[in-house]
Amino acid sequence: MYKLYIRFTLFLLLLPAWAMAQTDASGTGTDTTGTGSSSSDSSLASTLILGLLKPLFNALASIAKWEWDIVKKSGSTLMDILKDWACWCLDQLLGLVEAALGAIDVSAFDGLGNLTGMIPATVMQVLSAIGVGQALGMILAAIGIRFALQLIPFVRLGS
Repeated sequence: MYKLYIRFTLFLLLLPAWAMAQTDASGTGTDTTGTGSSSSDSSLASTLILGLLKPLFNALASIAKWEWDIVKKSGSTLMDILKDWACWCLDQLLGLVEAALGAIDVSAFDGLGNLTGMIPATVMQVLSAIGVGQALGMILAAIGIRFALQLIPFVRLGS
């Protein structure tokens, strides 16, 4: 950072001299010394100053371009690092959730399919006659569709 400050200060110090050399070289400069010297003396001085400063400004421009390339590449690398870090955090969190869900004992729910066998036959006939099975299927499908639509951005506005 200190080197950048030095380069910027040097650039600001040399900029007026370069601008003066540019105006004198183009012939629009005026003689403010009052000595009445010819314009060939001022054009010689401006050519000399311009000849000395041009390589310096070219070097400063190439250094600035090189530093800007480093800043761009560093920013891109930093973004890649942040994305990788976020993916790693998400992976660790999902690994923790997987371990927590794996620790839950669900053996008590294994026999739920046999509960329909405990319902008396006459009750099952009445339930099938009024369409409870089809109604439960429609309700479960609607709930599934609603959960699926919640995953789409800008569709979950009403919930």
